[in-house]
Amino acid sequence: MIRREQAAKAIRAVTVPPVMVLALLLILFFRDRDIFAGSQELLLSILFLTLIPLLAYPLAHLLPKHKSAVREGQRNLALVLNLICYAGAVLYGFARGVSRGLSLIFLVYFLSVLILILLNKVIGIRASGHACSLVGPMLLFVYFIGGIAILPCVLLFGAILWSSLTLKRHTLKELVYGSLTALFAFFLSLLVK
Repeated sequence: MIRREQAAKAIRAVTVPPVMVLALLLILFFRDRDIFAGSQELLLSILFLTLIPLLAYPLAHLLPKHKSAVREGQRNLALVLNLICYAGAVLYGFARGVSRGLSLIFLVYFLSVLILILLNKVIGIRASGHACSLVGPMLLFVYFIGGIAILPCVLLFGAILWSSLTLKRHTLKELVYGSLTALFAFFLSLLVK
């Protein structure tokens, strides 16, 4: 049982939301140069979507309000930081006139966090941010790269479901809600763009 839990923890650790978006941005940067106007745009995207949101994890240990409930504190702080950063990314994209592809990425992330906050904090339905942050990049990978990305995405999604359920971090219902959040945000973004 210990090895199983260690494997599940490792899978969750390497698929935290900032790591998934970093992988998406780097792969797309080196695969499709039309998405980014240059390396500066990539670096700003990494700052907005990865680096600043990643601060939620260490900051939760430092801020008294979030320190008492470490896991829930990290989750709440991540939602707030993500909302601010993703809104900043959308505003930056609008002001700078970034490509349609990069604008789509920014909008998917922004709408995802808005929907997660609505579900989790307003309506009271617990939706997995981890599942949302995995399905979002997967949909974007398939959208930009094509069918060749489907099998790796499905395998990774299965691993995340297994690890989350094994560690009892989420119920199947929470994982489904999180996944549907990303799906809805993706299709809504396509309609807006």
